[in-house]
This record gives sequence, structure tokens and C-alpha cells, in this order.
Amino acid sequence: MRQAHRPTDALRDNHDHLRAIMRDYAAVLAAQPADIRAALLRRRVDFSQIFSAHIPAERSAACAVLLPPTVRAAEHEMLALFRDYSAHIRAWTPARIEAEWPAYVAAVLALQARLQRRFDWAERELFPRLHAAPAAA
Repeated sequence: MRQAHRPTDALRDNHDHLRAIMRDYAAVLAAQPADIRAALLRRRVDFSQIFSAHIPAERSAACAVLLPPTVRAAEHEMLALFRDYSAHIRAWTPARIEAEWPAYVAAVLALQARLQRRFDWAERELFPRLHAAPAAA
């Protein structure tokens, strides 16, 4: 069991929750339920809320322990992911999802892979530094 209040706890919990939603979303895509709109919309909203709140929290954590050039590169990548995710949500309306199902599944899985690589980077590069940083007074 994790110690409470480590700097990485909330960020790691966000990653775990976002990954769980992504796995669940992929399972829904594979199952293709009859009421796909309801099945996907709820998961989209949950993911968007957590992801939107996670971005500034991770940026703040990065600023605290990474060198400015690394922070800028990480921020640029995260903003690109958020921009692409937002464009994905706008582009893939429920009607288009139903009309272009195979393309939608491919687009979702590609975006999920990018997000997974970002989470992996943060857990490998950012979290250990946060854990080693002295606690704020």
C-alpha cells in the first residue's frame, strides 16, 4: 500500500483512472453494443473531466522538479495531445461514429496509444523526481 500524501499519489491515481477508462472504452469498442451512443458518451465525459484536471496538475509537478527545457517539451507534447483529443471529440460525432465505425475504432486506439506513451513517460521521468523531492513546507 502506498504512503499517503506523496507528491505522485494524485497524479498516479489520475493515470490509473484514465487507463481504466481507456481499457473500458476499448472493451466497449470491441463489444459494439446496440446502444453505442450511451455506452461511449458516458465514458467520454468521465475521461474528459479527469484528463482536463490532470493536465495543469502534471504541469505544476513538472515545473517543480524538471529543468525548464524539459518542462517546455513536456508541456508542448501534452498540449498537442489535448488539442488532438479535443479535435477528435469534435470530429467524431455520434452519427459519424456509427457511419465510420472501423475508422473511429482505429482513431481511438491510436490516440489511446499516444496517451499511454505520455503516461509511461511521466511515470518514468517525472514521478521518481517528484518522489525524491523534499516535501513542500
